[in-house]
Amino acid sequence: MKDNNKNSFVSVLDNLGIFNSSLCGVHCLITPFLALLPIGGVFIGFWHELNLVSLVITPTIAFFSLLPAHAIHGKPWPGGLFVLGYTLFALGCLGHFFSFIPYELYFTVCGGALLASAHLVNAHFLAKAQSSLASEPAGISCQVSNVRL
Repeated sequence: MKDNNKNSFVSVLDNLGIFNSSLCGVHCLITPFLALLPIGGVFIGFWHELNLVSLVITPTIAFFSLLPAHAIHGKPWPGGLFVLGYTLFALGCLGHFFSFIPYELYFTVCGGALLASAHLVNAHFLAKAQSSLASEPAGISCQVSNVRL
């Protein structure tokens, strides 16, 4: 029973990670258009602080969802996608403070897409591992071969 609660918590965190990463991607695509509006310039300063907050929230969600799920399914793909996605995401978020601003949008959107993919792949592997565990018979199974003495 405790394992089911742990797995459902990991699933909730995966969904939260997908939502967070997708929200970042949408935010990065919409922000340039909001800047064109007369009141849009007011919110531009706030958007960069939101990126910095997201730099802290994203690995926290991933830590509590990807690591426990990795112990269940054992696949390295979600972790690899997370490392690549977070690297691009961090470059994009920090690009505002450095000189590679023209690539900030590309890095952030691609990083957010990879982060969402990491959580999607993690959820898939976790569901697949849970279904294979549920289909196994309870107890210890032993296969006996026909041996002639």
